[in-house]
Amino acid sequence: MAYLEWTARFSVGDDRIDQQHQTLFAYVNDFHDALAAGVEHALLLQIFDQVFAYTQFHFDDEEALMARCNYPDLERHKKLHATLVETVVDLQQALRLEEPGSEQRAMGFLKNWLQAHVLGVDSKYASYLHSE
Repeated sequence: MAYLEWTARFSVGDDRIDQQHQTLFAYVNDFHDALAAGVEHALLLQIFDQVFAYTQFHFDDEEALMARCNYPDLERHKKLHATLVETVVDLQQALRLEEPGSEQRAMGFLKNWLQAHVLGVDSKYASYLHSE
């Protein structure tokens, strides 16, 4: 069983965004599995970098979708994305410096952020998209 399971409750009703969210779930699971397996730190950092790069791509695509749909809360959503990116950059730096506990902090953050963001924040624009 995966560490973070994708279920229909995470769907925003847009196939492309849902696929991107599923890819993020898979990357978070890869990070978890690598951490649990005790892989070399360099590989763990490489996986985290992959999560970060894909997250930035996803945020750009998601924001473009919201703009096309004239989502009224787009600016607030962008600010949330920017804050998340700042946190990930801080975690990435902590991992690079091999700060004690950084791997577990990164894992906890990724799981909590992904679930809370998709279910809480992204569900708001999903509702808007479906009301159009």
